[in-house]
Amino acid sequence: MRPFPALIFLPVALGLGFLVGKPTAPLLEQPVAAPIPTPLPVPLPADPDAKRFTGTMEELLNTAETAAGRGNPDYLIMRAMEDADAKQLAQWAAELRALRERHYWYNVQHEVLRRWSEEDSNAALAWMMGLPAAEKKLAIWQLLPALADRDPKRALAAAAALTSETERADARQAIVEGLAKSDPKSALALDLTLPKRDGAINAIFQSWGKLDPAAAMEALASLPAGYDRSNAIHGCFQSWAKHDPAGALAAAAKLPSQQEQKEATRSAFYAWFGKDQASAMTWLETLPAAERTPLANESIWGALALTDPERASALISGFSGYDRTNAFKEMAKKLSGQNLDHALSWAMSLPPEDQRSALSDLGPQVASGGADKLLWLADRLPEGMGRFEFLQKSLLSTGKDRPELVKSVLAGITEDEAAKLMQNVDLVSYLGRADPQAAEAWMTELSPSAKRNWATRNAAEIAATDPQAALQWARQLPAEQQESAFASVLPKLAETDGPAAYQQALLIQAANPKSETLEHVLQAWMNKDPEGPEKLLPELTGEAREFVQYRVAAQKIRDDPDAGITHLLTLVQSGKEEDSRAAITAVSSLGYQAMNDPAAATAWFNRMPEGEMQTSYLAGLANDWLRENSPACLAWLDQLPEGKTRDLGTVTFAETWINQNVEEAGEWIATLPAGNPKDQLARKMTDRVYSDHPDQAAEWASRIQGAKAREEALQFVFYNWLNRDHGAATQALQKATLREEIKAELLHPSASESNNADPSAPE
Repeated sequence: MRPFPALIFLPVALGLGFLVGKPTAPLLEQPVAAPIPTPLPVPLPADPDAKRFTGTMEELLNTAETAAGRGNPDYLIMRAMEDADAKQLAQWAAELRALRERHYWYNVQHEVLRRWSEEDSNAALAWMMGLPAAEKKLAIWQLLPALADRDPKRALAAAAALTSETERADARQAIVEGLAKSDPKSALALDLTLPKRDGAINAIFQSWGKLDPAAAMEALASLPAGYDRSNAIHGCFQSWAKHDPAGALAAAAKLPSQQEQKEATRSAFYAWFGKDQASAMTWLETLPAAERTPLANESIWGALALTDPERASALISGFSGYDRTNAFKEMAKKLSGQNLDHALSWAMSLPPEDQRSALSDLGPQVASGGADKLLWLADRLPEGMGRFEFLQKSLLSTGKDRPELVKSVLAGITEDEAAKLMQNVDLVSYLGRADPQAAEAWMTELSPSAKRNWATRNAAEIAATDPQAALQWARQLPAEQQESAFASVLPKLAETDGPAAYQQALLIQAANPKSETLEHVLQAWMNKDPEGPEKLLPELTGEAREFVQYRVAAQKIRDDPDAGITHLLTLVQSGKEEDSRAAITAVSSLGYQAMNDPAAATAWFNRMPEGEMQTSYLAGLANDWLRENSPACLAWLDQLPEGKTRDLGTVTFAETWINQNVEEAGEWIATLPAGNPKDQLARKMTDRVYSDHPDQAAEWASRIQGAKAREEALQFVFYNWLNRDHGAATQALQKATLREEIKAELLHPSASESNNADPSAPE
């Protein structure tokens, strides 16, 4: 097991998501806390004319959490902020620092800083400047957008006064977010100067589409390469269509590419539908079926199911395949949420093939009416829709919370059906909650593998609340079920007792060297106590050692990149294969730090030995940097020494870019000078697009300079293309730069070779 690459970016992603947040997020996106019944000493007045709230911040949070039980916390928070003066806001901001774990803390601080910026921006900024780095980062995103909306010069001056370049970059990006609301032109101009771009592009063009669509279209046309045009188009046309749907749709048809035309039309139509459902549907019905189908998604059918199901059904009847099936499924789902009996009646009135679509996902809702209703519907399913599959799907969805339903259904079906149904381990487990003796009887009928699965599941459920009890339970199982049960318990035990879980995992490893339990235990242990497994390194071997070394190295890199690289080089030079692999994997986590400091990125690269370590580092760097700011990323690449080093960077960066955005990557690859890197990447592009765009693949293959490599790539493309669209491929093949004997062999393969896979297929 080597899940390391997926783990590399998780801490960074989670950390930044928590610290940066999203300053434009709606106030109610935080989870709702349970109501607090304790009477409050200073009640917040619910009457808008009452005196302002003057209690402490803790009392305000208590009040908001209590109001959540009545579904109205926002009004109370906003009402308190409206009347607060600068002195009160300053006091609340100070008090909030000790209340970070409370529900609504983020929302309340956001509102406090917004209002404080209105009442006394100098005091609010001074408070922000005095915060520790971690707290300041979030305050920047909460305070500066509000200030920038009213006084962008003051906000920019505050950003310039920050001492850290990272903080200054965050501040400028936050200002873009705030400025976008009232001055999208200035917001875009500022965004163009930032090293990290596109974060606010949707907000900028959404505002522009509302205020001045014509200017937004001019700006869209002049966006530099590397910008997220898709997000800009979505924002612009979504807001434009709300006040001028005809103008938005007409402009969408004039965009330069078909893909952008489709994106813009889709955004405009959905916005129009949300505001004027009837008019939007009338326009939709005028379109040819091929243009209508991509626009009518799940949200359309869900809304129409409640307002005009007959119109929706008539429109869906003109569709085919998955579009038709999914539309009827969505309508049934929405109708069942409103009135299950009405939904069933509607579904049963449809033609048989559409009945199957509408009924297929209704099992959980039907099961809520009890076993009788579920069996009633199962008896009336249209021909070809399996009764057994329907019952199984329904019970798997509802049996965990309603185990008595499983028992009741078993009593209402035949013995053969019951025997087939209870081969499912989950259903046996669910039945055990309602009737342990019956479940035990069915357990004897399960296969050995099913019994192991059952033991694993049960052990995991017990371990969720009491790992020690789960361990004792697992020890009572038959030997053939114990290992799988222990494997599900020990990682949970490692969170509270790492050494005990480790010792038990060693026993499993000794009995079964292929077991991954030890690595899972070490992973869980390190999440709670990083230093515990690190002390075991002298005795660890294999993938377990590699994992611990990777985690240790990744943490050192996050704490101090320069010292982290020194540690990585020590691992590579240790002579241990596990340590070297761990270092090569961990080095890619430097990418995020490196993209904010190009000079350091170069210095770090030059310290690394040639080979896998440099390649892994470049891949990690490209993964973050190309997505955030491709021009800056490519500028860094250009300063690498020409030759082997530049070639390695070019190929690594381009391969990453191809996976992220094949069109942009292709445009850049086409500008590269002739040579081996360009040939490698032309083949990568060939392999990437041949399935969806064989004509483009043939063009890329023809650009390869090496004769043998070009010939192999073209053979690969046409071999696959001829099998999928013989006519179009034959026409293109006649014009291809291939030897005539190869063309003839592709068109008329010999009997022996026609049964074999294409030898030039990509690995």
